[in-house]
Amino acid sequence: MSPPTFDTPVAHDLDLAEDYESLVMDACELLAETDCRFRVAGFGQGPWPVDISYDLSSVIEQLPQALTALRRKNRAQIDFCGQGFERVVVFVPLGDQITMTCTTQTGWIPRPG
Repeated sequence: MSPPTFDTPVAHDLDLAEDYESLVMDACELLAETDCRFRVAGFGQGPWPVDISYDLSSVIEQLPQALTALRRKNRAQIDFCGQGFERVVVFVPLGDQITMTCTTQTGWIPRPG
């Protein structure tokens, strides 16, 4: 038996995309009221100062596009855009591997980049 598949919104279906984003935001707000944790670490810092209601919601909203790009062997990125925490993680497929890099608009310097 094959694993279940989930339909994700596409750019041309704005109503569906807005519904997806609303559902993600609502779900993350509810998760934030529990003892769930969202942890991100790497590039010389762990854990990153992220939260469930804003940062996890933002990441989940970006996943469909990022996964589509990576499946097509294209570059993808996930933006962490919290105030004072602006970081971008870029994923670049190289054969069977994916290289990740991190950049930021703050004084923090990712090590390694």
